[in-house]
Amino acid sequence: CVSEDSPGALSKCKADAVGQEQTEPDLEKDCLACGGNGCSLCCDSALALSDDLAQLDTAAPKARAPSDLVRDALMQVLSTCKSTSSGWRMGELFKHLMECKHAISDASKVSRKVAVDFLFGETKKPSTHRQCTIHMHDRTFDISTQNKRLDGIELSKHFDAWRKDTRSEAAAQGIAFRPGTSLQHVLAGKVEDADATTFATAVDMHFLNPSNPELYNSVFLFCKLFFKAAHQLHQRGDGHALLAACAATMPRASAVLKDVIEDTKYRISATQMTGVMRHRFTCRWNLKAIRKRFGEDQYHVFRDMPMYDWRLESATDSELLALSLRTMDHHQVEISFLVSDNGKLVWSDGCGPRQGEVPSFWAGAFNIRVINGRWPLACCGCFGTAHLPALCFHIEAFREPHPMFRVSCKEMGHFPMEWFYSPLFDMAHMRSLLVRHLNVECHFLGDECHLHVHFQLARLSS
Repeated sequence: CVSEDSPGALSKCKADAVGQEQTEPDLEKDCLACGGNGCSLCCDSALALSDDLAQLDTAAPKARAPSDLVRDALMQVLSTCKSTSSGWRMGELFKHLMECKHAISDASKVSRKVAVDFLFGETKKPSTHRQCTIHMHDRTFDISTQNKRLDGIELSKHFDAWRKDTRSEAAAQGIAFRPGTSLQHVLAGKVEDADATTFATAVDMHFLNPSNPELYNSVFLFCKLFFKAAHQLHQRGDGHALLAACAATMPRASAVLKDVIEDTKYRISATQMTGVMRHRFTCRWNLKAIRKRFGEDQYHVFRDMPMYDWRLESATDSELLALSLRTMDHHQVEISFLVSDNGKLVWSDGCGPRQGEVPSFWAGAFNIRVINGRWPLACCGCFGTAHLPALCFHIEAFREPHPMFRVSCKEMGHFPMEWFYSPLFDMAHMRSLLVRHLNVECHFLGDECHLHVHFQLARLSS
C-alpha cells in the first residue's frame, strides 16, 4: 500500500487481484486511497486529478485492459478525498455506517423504552416541546429526553445552537468526533394550524456525522470518468467486459453484491444523436442469497419491496428526463439514462435524446418524481398490490457559502383507502402539511455533515 510516510513505496494488498508486488507490505500504515491496508486499488499511486483520462485514447499503440480503466477512474476519485486538509477517508466513512449499525443493534432495553416513550408521548403544559438527544459513539447508544418551553425566537436560536455547539458539548462529555460517532437531536411540539381548527405536531431533527469536503464532488466525478471509460470500451468491442472489470477491481465489494443482486447486465447502445449512448443496467434481487447471508428479516424487506418508477427530471420541464429507475415484477430493477462521449448525462424525452446536456448538480435544480407505486400484498389471504401515492420532490444545491442541498415536497397523491381510516386520521390534512412544511437540508462544513429535517404531522382524530 502507499503509506503517508513512504509515498513512493508500493506493495501488493491481501485482496489485490491485479497488482504487482514490489515491496513487503507495511501493515502498520494506512493506504492513502482506501484508508485501510487491504484493497485492490492501493497497489497504484493516486493519479493526478483530471477529466480527460488520456489513458483512454483508442489510438494508443497498446490498449489498456478494462480493469485498468475502471481502476484509473476510482483512483482519481479517491485521491481527492485523501488529499483534502480536513475530513475523513472514504473507507472511514463506510466504517462509520457499520459502527452506527452496531450501536443501534446493541442498544439496551432501557434506551429502547426511552425512545418508544418519546415517540408515542405527548407534550404537556407548561412545556411546549419535548427534546430527545441521542449520542452514538464507541458502539454505545446513549439517549435522554427533556421538556422545554420555547417560543418562536427561542426556537430559531435553539436550532442554530445545534449546529454550532453540538460537537463541543459532546467533546466536553468525553465523546470524540470520529467514524462511529453520530450526534442527533429531535424536537417535537404542538402547533395550531392557522388555516383550520385542527392541530399538528411540528418535528425538527438534526444529525451531525463525519464527512469529507470532497466526497460530494468525487461521487459525480467517478460517474463521469466511469461513463467515459464505458464508451471507450464499447467502441473497442469490449463493452461486455465492463462489469467483469469492476469485479476485478473491487473483489470484496463484488463478493458482497453477488449476495444481493443477480442476473446483472450492463448494456450500451447507440442513439440517433451522434456521440450519445444509451446506458441500461438491469438486475434482480437475489432473495435466496439475501436470506442466507443477512437473515430472515432482510429477506422479507427485499421480497416485499414496493414497485415504482423513479424519475430525475428538469425542475422547469417535466418532459426532460435525466435518469429513470424502475422496480418491476419478479424483483427486477432497471436503470436507464443517456450519456455523451465526455461522460455527462444528456436530457431525454423518455424515448430518445433531446438537445443539451444535463447541468451540474451544483448549477441546476431538479425534480424527483415517483409514480406508478404498487405495494405487493400477501397476508390475511389477500393477494395483489396496493397502489401508492404519486410523489414529487424538488431538489436544489448551492456551493456558497458552503456546499449544501435542499429538498422539499411539491406534490403528494392520495393514499389507498383514505376513506376507511378518515375517522381516526385525516390523510388529506397530513398530505397538505407535508407538502407545505417538509424541508430537508444537508450542509457540508469541513469534516462535518449537518442534516436538518423539518415537517409537520397531523395528530390522531384531527
